[in-house]
Amino acid sequence: MKHFIATISKHSRHLLAALALFGLGAGSANAASLAGQWLQTGSNAGYCGDCSVTIERTSNFSPMLQITANNGWQAQVTLSGYGTETANGFGRWDRNIGGQYAGRVFEISLQKTGNSLKLDMLHLDDDLSGTVSATFSKRSRTDINTHLTPETSYPYPAASWGGIVRAGPGMHFDRITSLFEHEALTIVARTSEMMNGYPWMQIQYRDGRYGYQWGGIICATDYPRSDLHERCASTRQSETETHINPSVRETVRYQCNDGTIMDVHLDNRAAETLAVVKRNGTSDYLVQIISGSGALYSNGIIDLHTKADLALLSENSDTLQCHIIDDLAGRAHSAIR
Repeated sequence: MKHFIATISKHSRHLLAALALFGLGAGSANAASLAGQWLQTGSNAGYCGDCSVTIERTSNFSPMLQITANNGWQAQVTLSGYGTETANGFGRWDRNIGGQYAGRVFEISLQKTGNSLKLDMLHLDDDLSGTVSATFSKRSRTDINTHLTPETSYPYPAASWGGIVRAGPGMHFDRITSLFEHEALTIVARTSEMMNGYPWMQIQYRDGRYGYQWGGIICATDYPRSDLHERCASTRQSETETHINPSVRETVRYQCNDGTIMDVHLDNRAAETLAVVKRNGTSDYLVQIISGSGALYSNGIIDLHTKADLALLSENSDTLQCHIIDDLAGRAHSAIR
């Protein structure tokens, strides 16, 4: 009898493990199908031909997704279940957009059918009634490549002033990575997309990888060029200094009043200043927004307000008070007593 029970238990464990692996793979695949650039095709709030949302996976195996809209809101959603292409969560409008939506919190749901995405946004404030619904279509790689314009003078070497590399020519495309200040790159082609007087460039960087960066944060290494921001300084950093790990010089460790440790990594090398908050084994990505005092970062659900050695972390109705204990560069601060 004991042998029979042990055999059943063994097979049960194997079955549960197989189901877990199958479910994880399905969830990962569905998260990947939702990720990408989506262009608005219709809305009950009025048509917006330039409106789009970017959906990014928080990790390769997580059912959570980060949504960033180019008209001023962000949200985090979770897949409704493995094997589905629906997701639900919460978000917030930026406080600095003005109008009736500024700073408002909402519930959001997504439903993907084929290459179409339906989005429903229900505001949680009593004075904002009704649901905002919109439909989107996924932007293809062909759409991105149509922005390229041929130029006989390309490719040519250049360097980055530091900043985000994107999957396409525009702020609304997915983030790929960030380049260090003075990091070498090759301009492959100039696109037709302009922003503040400079075009978006297709670049090649780090071991032959490709992406796009705005010409306003690229400098010329040979002679001044009208489509790049100035010429790189002649006294460039050494190769070793250029590739210092940014997490060493830009990450600060806090201790909060509940005893937990929080690491905040700031990336301020581009137009969008990001704060990656690591706490209790999870990471949250926040974008800086306008603040009257100190620095304020938010992803629509979590707010981080920093000033001097103090940080306030707010989520829902809970607020933690945290103090710097280490800048992770060898200079420790006094811990909370």
